[in-house]
Amino acid sequence: MTVSVAGNLLLTGEYLVTIPGGRGVALAVQPRAIASAAPAAGWAFEAIMGNKRISWSPGTQPILPLAQCVLEAARGILDAEACSMPKGLHVSVDTSAFFRPEGSKAGLGSSAASAVAIALLICRQAGVDPGSITRLALSIALKGHRAMQGGLGSGYDIYTSMHGGLGIFTGGETPSWKPLLLACLPEASLVFGSQAVSSSGALESFRKLRSQKPHLIEELLRAMSYACDKIEDLCKNTHAESMHPEFVSALMDARNCGIELGRLIGVSALPERAPPHGFIKALGAGNEVAIVIPGLPKDMLFEQSTALVPSGGPLWS
Repeated sequence: MTVSVAGNLLLTGEYLVTIPGGRGVALAVQPRAIASAAPAAGWAFEAIMGNKRISWSPGTQPILPLAQCVLEAARGILDAEACSMPKGLHVSVDTSAFFRPEGSKAGLGSSAASAVAIALLICRQAGVDPGSITRLALSIALKGHRAMQGGLGSGYDIYTSMHGGLGIFTGGETPSWKPLLLACLPEASLVFGSQAVSSSGALESFRKLRSQKPHLIEELLRAMSYACDKIEDLCKNTHAESMHPEFVSALMDARNCGIELGRLIGVSALPERAPPHGFIKALGAGNEVAIVIPGLPKDMLFEQSTALVPSGGPLWS
């Protein structure tokens, strides 16, 4: 059996989603992680990541931390649900499309997509009822992915890859997802920075500053939350395509907050390159990836941009 799972981007709500009740706008995007599983006497995992290919089985080295954490989460959650954990599977996950030609990650959520894919495959092999598979796989992927991140992950990336499309993510121990009308999103492209950004490092800097200057940080977070609310309201409009300028305006508000927040924590949210016309905003922590929305109907985007292709939820084949 094979399943494909989309990547993910956080359009607004950087750092805010790590706070219980904090909200952000997230989008599932191409490319997709392709994962397959076959029954086996024991557990074996293969990860294909750009130019790397790593195989791992429990008790061997080197460890694949994500596979190990998701496997442990599955054992606990399926046991609690009185589901029969498979005795073994050979699982292969290919996220090569998430990597740049030189081998670095593109910042599109490959680890979250992989966690969702592995969780779904395990649940499917465990014979989980079709009506429960999304709920249980979501819990397994979230718990496993957070464990791999040292408990710091908000889970927006897991929820986005699982649900697909455009949505409002609300953070917390048990997050939530509210789908939005995808037509609200204007046609856009992505541009990538020259260096990967450590999300865990950026988050640690944010938490430290929040404890030192809570009032300043809360003011910025409130403004960012307002931009999220604005987008949610726009997406309730039945003529969503006419709301594109307002959508960009809300992103602009969130961008300004993100730039100031990045300056304060020492993790730049200023994209390295800018288009000759239109709008650009860094996404997630730092400036690893940015969204570009043309300012003119036939505006030619600058070199090295990639079309942003929204995507749906998991697909089985």
